[in-house]
Amino acid sequence: MHSAPRLIQFIAVAVVFLCGYAKADTPIKVFILAGQSNMEGKGRVETGNGGVAGAIGSLRYQVNNDPANYGHLVDGGGAWVTRSDVWVWSTTNSGEKGNLTVGFGTDAYIGPELGFGNVMGNVYDEPVLLIKAAWGGKSLAVDFRPPSSGGTVGPSYNDILSTVSNVLANLGTEFPGYHGQGYQIVGFGWHQGWNDRVNSAYVAEYEQNMANFIRDIRDDLHAPGLPFVIATTGMGGWAETNTRALALMDAQLAMADPAKYPEFEGNVAVVDTRDFWRTKDVSPIDQNYHWNGNGETYYLIGDSMGDAMKTLPYEPPPYYPLGDLNLDGAVSGLDWMIFIAANHADLSGLTEQQAYLLGDLDGDLDNDIYDFALFREAYEAAHPAPGAFEAMVASVPEPTSMLLLAAGAAAFGMRRKKRARQVHTSPWDRSDRSTVPPLANPGGDVHSTIFYRRNS
Repeated sequence: MHSAPRLIQFIAVAVVFLCGYAKADTPIKVFILAGQSNMEGKGRVETGNGGVAGAIGSLRYQVNNDPANYGHLVDGGGAWVTRSDVWVWSTTNSGEKGNLTVGFGTDAYIGPELGFGNVMGNVYDEPVLLIKAAWGGKSLAVDFRPPSSGGTVGPSYNDILSTVSNVLANLGTEFPGYHGQGYQIVGFGWHQGWNDRVNSAYVAEYEQNMANFIRDIRDDLHAPGLPFVIATTGMGGWAETNTRALALMDAQLAMADPAKYPEFEGNVAVVDTRDFWRTKDVSPIDQNYHWNGNGETYYLIGDSMGDAMKTLPYEPPPYYPLGDLNLDGAVSGLDWMIFIAANHADLSGLTEQQAYLLGDLDGDLDNDIYDFALFREAYEAAHPAPGAFEAMVASVPEPTSMLLLAAGAAAFGMRRKKRARQVHTSPWDRSDRSTVPPLANPGGDVHSTIFYRRNS
């Protein structure tokens, strides 16, 4: 391996200088929806009260009897609309993905994603991706326990992050409509609480845990100020008298109290869901902990979460996918020219940020075969067509050192200040690099950010 003189830096930036910048499409907008079984979704679509098709309590009933508010969910023939501009990846039913429509809840049911996705799909011109990471029977005190609360970090907390990591690292294969335009995480929705509200000790610490959860998720996603919308655990409605249930809802509502949490003012909203409670006599089943399976209820929860999200202004940080060495928002042949120009270089004399821009994708201050594997993986994720990487390599000429050097000094001088950014230090345990694959960096740091599971 050879050293990393300024020549290598000149070569890398000169490729960009000579070739120009390929303007990437606007990044897709990503929302994370997390929680337990009610975020999974138990709302009946076709079967209503008494097990009768189209009866009250089903979403079909609402479409047929309130078309002004629900008619947009079906087409002229009564079939459920599928939105090609809103994509869903969900942990429900052992993992499922596709364009937004009914059925992304448990079995063929709905969760809040249907109402939420329709609202956000109407807000953005760009495609919207909903990543739903939800598992039944989970508490915030134990399963989703955030790191800042002390004790063992909840396995479901880590599962949220690993789910997001896996989906975003493989967008090119997960969704046919993705062609390397990048993404921005722009919101987080939370609907959970039953497994805490049945335990007095869990209720007592819920407010602290919820505040820590918001802070820790933002930190681990490298997204300070990421908008949060919380839907309360309002089963029982306004007639609810259980002291634990009321205390837990108060803890959730407190997140939007600027007097208690001024740091959350303007970036956290809470939807009080008690208005959406429907009794068992107008619902498909008798399960108060699952909102009696009422399809209207689950749709209204999601719809209200979407309306609340719209009120939280947010300017996401710039997006640089893993392998984007010229910082144009895409992984392309220009990045390959930079990578190959510095291949086999010892970059130990550079900062982590500078080394990344010369192809050090694994953060060990060199550009070697392991970085090549990561670059190829990143390119193929952005360009999933078979043989895309080989075709790109064949079409890109080898850099000509003398030509690049001629323009390199000037280009490097002009751009080095523009490239300087704060390098993020990962809070993750790097002892086991096999746990979570590389995640393209949503937070704007200009180096390769890789997420790992938290130490417990």
